[in-house]
Amino acid sequence: MTHIIKPLLSVLIPVYNHERYVEECIRSIWDQHFPQIEIIAIDDGSTDNSYSILERLKLESPIPMYIERQCNQGVVKTANKALKLSQGDYILCMASDDKLLEGALIPALNTINLNNIKFAIFNAMYFGDINKPVLNDVLRFFVSTNDVNILERLYLFPPRPLLLQSTIISREFFYSIGGWNEKVTLDDWPVFIRFFESVCSNKILWSCSQNIFLTGYRIHECNVHKDVVRQIVLTEEVINHYCPEHLKYLALTNTYVTYSLSLLRRRNLFGLKMLFKAVKISGVILVVKSIFDQVWDYFKKQSNNC
Repeated sequence: MTHIIKPLLSVLIPVYNHERYVEECIRSIWDQHFPQIEIIAIDDGSTDNSYSILERLKLESPIPMYIERQCNQGVVKTANKALKLSQGDYILCMASDDKLLEGALIPALNTINLNNIKFAIFNAMYFGDINKPVLNDVLRFFVSTNDVNILERLYLFPPRPLLLQSTIISREFFYSIGGWNEKVTLDDWPVFIRFFESVCSNKILWSCSQNIFLTGYRIHECNVHKDVVRQIVLTEEVINHYCPEHLKYLALTNTYVTYSLSLLRRRNLFGLKMLFKAVKISGVILVVKSIFDQVWDYFKKQSNNC
């Protein structure tokens, strides 16, 4: 790779079949008008024109931009490869269908440069089918406790209020925990678990800035999270790999109840199968409690949004 100046930030972009979106993603980085950025975009075996678009954009890029094409290996291995190629002091891993919001990067970098912060979580805006902030009262609840309780919540629930693509990370810190774990498929939830395991054991500094909107998170028909059955499988994988034994049954119960309620709201009877699965591992009482807690949280959130 050729570097004109040492970058402050390396933006890692695993790309897969996003010919409709990847150009907007990359141009949003250029539009920050901040020269100390490099882009590392790796096409993970796309079957559309994504790589041809990357080739054209590289020729136009006002900042250092490295592109590569490989056979499909999945987002985790692709992100780790991009991490190894990076030179920046900080890392931001973006999805190739998302974008940086106008004027957001410099305030975000100023935040993480203070007080030796190892990672900083920022807000994001949904755009596309939905237009609203990603982080709201759910985030305030999530971060309004001590680090040990945050870690326990991460063991018990996928981090719905947190987005990796709106998190800037010290490259040195990310390397110290080994980058992405290639033994699990998900790229975001396991990373936050390992971040907060390090926070709890090593007392590292981190921050959450809800008022800085860094990333636009695109909602469209092909979002991975809309494939509920696949999400259940991936969630089970993370729980079985990371969750302490004494919390594992509760984590699985919460997962099955969460997805069953989501499916039943859509009149998908697969939700009943998830409820039966939860009862089988935890019993009726724990399942009823989990349902009550989640329904209560849902209506509380709806009332706060009114």
